[in-house]
Amino acid sequence: MRVLIFALNYHPEPTGSAPYMTRFARHLARDHAVTVVTGHPHYPSWRKQRAASERAANPRVLRYPHFVPRHPTAAGRALYEFSWLTSASPSGVTGPRYDLVVAAIPTLSAGLLGLLAGRRHRSPVGLVFHDLVGPGARQSGVASGRAATSLAGIEAAIARGASHLAVLCEEFQPYLVSRGVPQERIVRFRNWGRLAEPTIGVEQTRRQLGWAASDFVCLHAGNMGQKQGLENVIEAARLLPSEDIRLVLAGDGNDRLRLGARARELGLQNLTFVPVQPPGLYESMLAAADVLLVNQRDTVKEMSIPSKLTAYFWAGRPILAPVGAESAAARELARSRAGQVIPPGRPDALASAILGLKASPDERRRLGDHGRQYARTVLKTDADLEDYDAFVDRLLARGSC
Repeated sequence: MRVLIFALNYHPEPTGSAPYMTRFARHLARDHAVTVVTGHPHYPSWRKQRAASERAANPRVLRYPHFVPRHPTAAGRALYEFSWLTSASPSGVTGPRYDLVVAAIPTLSAGLLGLLAGRRHRSPVGLVFHDLVGPGARQSGVASGRAATSLAGIEAAIARGASHLAVLCEEFQPYLVSRGVPQERIVRFRNWGRLAEPTIGVEQTRRQLGWAASDFVCLHAGNMGQKQGLENVIEAARLLPSEDIRLVLAGDGNDRLRLGARARELGLQNLTFVPVQPPGLYESMLAAADVLLVNQRDTVKEMSIPSKLTAYFWAGRPILAPVGAESAAARELARSRAGQVIPPGRPDALASAILGLKASPDERRRLGDHGRQYARTVLKTDADLEDYDAFVDRLLARGSC
């Protein structure tokens, strides 16, 4: 069988949807001929890196150019999507016939390309929803009013046109059904396969990162964008003692420079930045922290579930989550019993919770054990591969859209 995948985010991007779509494509390539249409690596730094197409491999990887915005504006995001849609559009209407088409959302351009290719090849089309674009634009502050409403309308039209949709958390389903997608076309998709094991121990990791053995480390790892609202962490650092508590922001994103400038302006000695870590070292870093942070704006609700939670659970460390009580992240933490949810945008509440966990080693151990147990029993290493296969079987059974 020949499979065509549209995923603007793909290997070697280290975070977000890219590692999971890469795993999906490589898994299918064990038994099928897979072509991946993607862009140039750029996330989470939002700086373009050059990468060559891999035309002789399986998966065959075709890279098409696109604009990369440096700042999270609605206009920049629109140009980002449109430029890739334009450059990659020939890939779906030329070449051999494909038996199956899959597209990864959070890029609407991928969904549009998937629908066009499905019609061209008379093949079933599956959409994998990592995020909800319409609610995301509004809840993250990137767009509001008419722009967010227009994005939601386009997203709904794309969703209704697909054969089946895979959603990464159950909170996506009511929204999509309310936009006209039949419930029977939506399947729950566990995107939780463990991507890497720690490669070095806790003591060596701390030495490499400059963390003292006596430091109580609270780590937020991943994207640094508007959705994360990381000013909350910076302001919490002002309220915490600097001699034995270290707050760490690890990763990159389009808000990284502004956050760094704010930390320097405040002269914070207890907050440091760490660049994106490669697989293996990323997991080692999580295991070396005392508390793992998931921070979001108070407006973020059902739009997405942080991909970092997968690795957080496996790390076996307590999770502290300043997130909305109705958010997908809060509900996942309630299911896992691996962390504490506290009010978002409240630096005083965050500082108080950090001090509380620092004084409660038994509570930290209990929460961490719950997270690791949840990962072992619910987020089993190959659970995502089983779901990949079931999703493909369902698409093929339905036929073309």
